[in-house]
Amino acid sequence: MKKTKVEIYGRKYTVNSEYDERYIDHLCGYVNGKIRELVLKNQRLDYADACALCLMNVADDYVSEQKAKSHALTENEQLSKSYKELHERLKKAELAVNELSKKNNKLEDEVRRKDNEIVKLKLSLEKTYDGNSSESSEKGSTEKK
Repeated sequence: MKKTKVEIYGRKYTVNSEYDERYIDHLCGYVNGKIRELVLKNQRLDYADACALCLMNVADDYVSEQKAKSHALTENEQLSKSYKELHERLKKAELAVNELSKKNNKLEDEVRRKDNEIVKLKLSLEKTYDGNSSESSEKGSTEKK
């Protein structure tokens, strides 16, 4: 353990701690700032009262931070749950899109086949019509003679 000399509200203390001296100084600065705020509001506070009120304010800060942390964790859990639900919905939607895409491809193939059949039928009808047309022209020209 490290020994660090500090001063709180004009009194000197030796703090035994595993923490770095800069961190201990930071804590003392925070506490001195809180006490200074109290004394500026009420200059008749003695040392014990100022420390007691400072302790109450620090405890309030701590509890408020814990509530905020708890609220943030709860909100994070809810967001995480929503994310998972949306991710699952997205996966299902992607699967549905893939299935629809496969069906669409099959339908497009079927339309192409039907279009080809139509073209073949048209050609066949044109040949038949042209053949019948030629025959009737030939009959008409032979009958006229």
